[in-house]
Amino acid sequence: MRCDPNLAIDTGTMEARAVQEIEPGDYLSIDYTATEDVLGCQFACHCGSPRYRGWMTGRREQPNEEGRAWLVNKAMTHSSND
Repeated sequence: MRCDPNLAIDTGTMEARAVQEIEPGDYLSIDYTATEDVLGCQFACHCGSPRYRGWMTGRREQPNEEGRAWLVNKAMTHSSND
């Protein structure tokens, strides 16, 4: 599953470009799997997109123990709210 960022980073030129409309006050977001093989610190995604993956990792890694627990908890919370 992909997140739905509003920015893309070109690592060759180190430039950021909008990939969707950005309004004043919008939180700027990127998909870390597009630029990072391994994150120094994985974290929960709070982008709010219906496509969000929930836990941010690099493209070559799986969620760590904390991430797996967070995803299970999120899935259980989501299913109990349906």
